[in-house]
Amino acid sequence: MAGTAQYFLGASVDPATADMLYAWKITRPEGCTGDDTPYCKAIDTTCKYGVGADEPMAIVFRAYLEKKMKVGAAYGEIVIDRILKFTPKTD
Repeated sequence: MAGTAQYFLGASVDPATADMLYAWKITRPEGCTGDDTPYCKAIDTTCKYGVGADEPMAIVFRAYLEKKMKVGAAYGEIVIDRILKFTPKTD
């Protein structure tokens, strides 16, 4: 995910700092524009595994096991992800 935060933060942020973060835009199909397409995932509303336009969406994260050792990361080593949700203003 290197470079994803830099894309959204712009050139004014030090790349070394920006590469400690990652950013993706998750949206309904109409939310991805030509400019953000490399780091934008549109969730389909019509396919068998899509999310209906009238259904709420949720984003979740999970930690994975290390394949060779078959253990997860120590709790103190996990960096907790953050989600910023932006909703269009309604009148």
